[in-house]
Amino acid sequence: RLVGRFWPKSELVKANENYTFIEDSIVEITIPDEELEQDARLILCHYPIARWNASYHGSWHLFGHTHGAYIHPEFNAVDVGVDNWDFEPISYKKVKEIITLQNINKIYEYGIKQ
Repeated sequence: RLVGRFWPKSELVKANENYTFIEDSIVEITIPDEELEQDARLILCHYPIARWNASYHGSWHLFGHTHGAYIHPEFNAVDVGVDNWDFEPISYKKVKEIITLQNINKIYEYGIKQ
């Protein structure tokens, strides 16, 4: 668990995921996912980041701070602030659904083949 180091008085992750502090306010977590071809790589920060570690290689950026008023222009980025989700934490499953829809829309809009 990461408690109080990422945001004071906050509990960020409950599990045994591998994590690395990239900077004081940015955490990278790797989560095993049997449905993906590789483990899910999450870059977490309180604020939205324009580019993040491995952003062009399938990593996901999860952020807050914006209270739902900001839609990240990049794919694979989700505002996970609790005020967007009925003041409840968002599940990994829901984040994965959103990321999947973003990628389907990317293929549809831009004709990008993966």
